[in-house]
Amino acid sequence: MRKFVGALQLMSVIVLGVSCVRPASAGQTLIDDLGRHIVLLRPAQRIISLAPSVTETLYAVGAQKNLVGDTVYCDYPSAAKGLPHVGGTLDPNAEKILALHPDLIIMATQTVSASEADSYAQRWHTPVFVCAASTYVGVIHDIALLGALAGNACKTRSVVQQMRSTLNKVRRLVAHRAPPHVFVVVWQDPLMAAGGASYIGDLVRLA
Repeated sequence: MRKFVGALQLMSVIVLGVSCVRPASAGQTLIDDLGRHIVLLRPAQRIISLAPSVTETLYAVGAQKNLVGDTVYCDYPSAAKGLPHVGGTLDPNAEKILALHPDLIIMATQTVSASEADSYAQRWHTPVFVCAASTYVGVIHDIALLGALAGNACKTRSVVQQMRSTLNKVRRLVAHRAPPHVFVVVWQDPLMAAGGASYIGDLVRLA
């Protein structure tokens, strides 16, 4: 069991890996997880993150200098605590967002529809990119896109090498081992667990 936990911890680290994509160039169009086309005239210089995972990813790919605001739940890395907070993940304060003059807002949620995201973009007068991956491959794809949106292709290339190395370590650790039955609690009250068709479920299968 201890070795399995170690493998799962290693898999958590490789979430920070990104595949290599070109930075957003003039007029480049990127497609978010809702199938919406986001056009940027240049890599985003003033980004607001509306999810802890987005904040962590931007720090991981070296784009923290582009991050001008995040949510009250963004507490990792510790430097993120010092950024202006614009409210919660799904209930941000529009006045605080507008006061920060963002050129891109990034959400990470599976509860927002394409029409709702479009409505947010109109209300905030800013492009809104939505990450809604439910698999390991999907998360890696999203992280690659976030690196492109911020224009940090060089950093993403170095991180992907670390990702591949860690993935190989995990595979060696779990090779020829029978997979255990796993129950992952994601919330205590009410009790909620990760399902098989989720990112966490996918991560457990890989580990």
